[in-house]
Amino acid sequence: MPKAKAPKAKGEPAAKAAKVAKADTDAEAVDRLPSTIEELKESKSGLVSFLFLSGKDKDAIAAELKTAFKLTDGQAAKIVRRITGRARFFQRAFALVAAK
Repeated sequence: MPKAKAPKAKGEPAAKAAKVAKADTDAEAVDRLPSTIEELKESKSGLVSFLFLSGKDKDAIAAELKTAFKLTDGQAAKIVRRITGRARFFQRAFALVAAK
C-alpha cells in the first residue's frame, strides 16, 4: 500500500537549485576589454564605435551593423544613435581635457 504524502506547509520555501561550481578559475573574465580591433568589431557597440571614430556617417554604420548582426532597420538605428551619442560625449571630454 503506497504511503500518502504529507501536505506541504505554506511557509516552506521551494527547494533551491544546486549551485554550479565554476569550471575553471584560470579562464579569462568575460567582461574584459578587447585587445585587438577584430575583437572590438565582434560586438555591436564595438563595431559602431569603430566605424563612427573612423569617420563613417550614421546611415552607413546602421547598414553595416544591420548586415553584420542580422538586425532590423529600427534596431540598427537605435543602437547606432545610442552608441554614437556616447562616442561623441567621450570625444568631447577628451578634447576638453587636452585643452586644459
